[in-house]
Amino acid sequence: NNTLMLPSDNDDISNDSDKVEMWLYLDVSGSCAGLRNDFYCASLTIPQDRIKLRTFCFDTKITEVNLKDKKLIVGGGTSFEIIEKHIRNTLTKGKKHPVIFVFTDGYGDNVYIKEPKKWNWFIDGSDWCMQHAKQLADKNCNFYSMENFK
Repeated sequence: NNTLMLPSDNDDISNDSDKVEMWLYLDVSGSCAGLRNDFYCASLTIPQDRIKLRTFCFDTKITEVNLKDKKLIVGGGTSFEIIEKHIRNTLTKGKKHPVIFVFTDGYGDNVYIKEPKKWNWFIDGSDWCMQHAKQLADKNCNFYSMENFK
């Protein structure tokens, strides 16, 4: 009578070390002013019981935010390179690279990404926005259209 225990959606992960670490970056630049609510709503669908989530707003600087406050900082330009720099500067030596989610319209600067397979880009806008974002970042990143989530 051997019993096999398989993980399921009903399993409770209470230990933070068992959770996947995800850092979410919300573009709050001027061109995304009308998208803040979409970005905010999408971010609330992330299951907190399985994921250790840190959330940031970005434009040309990065600010950590608490989504429960429902306050997003509004900015001007857009820099994707500062996200990669922020990750490198924030991670302590030996710490595992988090999964990165970037919600944006795709307008910004070029970025060299050290671990592109960990990056997930959610692009709101036309096919041109998607193609533009793919040119700015590493082709090994994951790209998704926000249209698929509305």
